[in-house]
Amino acid sequence: MEMREFRKEIEQRIKREGWKLLYDHKEASLRIEDEEIKKGVTLSLKPLLAKWERNEFDSIDEVVRYVEVGLESMRKSRC
Repeated sequence: MEMREFRKEIEQRIKREGWKLLYDHKEASLRIEDEEIKKGVTLSLKPLLAKWERNEFDSIDEVVRYVEVGLESMRKSRC
């Protein structure tokens, strides 16, 4: 899978209302930010793609779960 396809797949699965997705082509990173709390998680896509190609993690769903847990934790710690 190419980087572009990998990024699009993650973006499709992670898109939520209230979350902003920012892609940095130079760094090959994807930032997912909660618009309300102005905090987020940055994913480095090159290492994730390499691990995915070597089957070192089960699926893109793991990445999505990581982001969801991280942003939820940030939201809770804000209160």
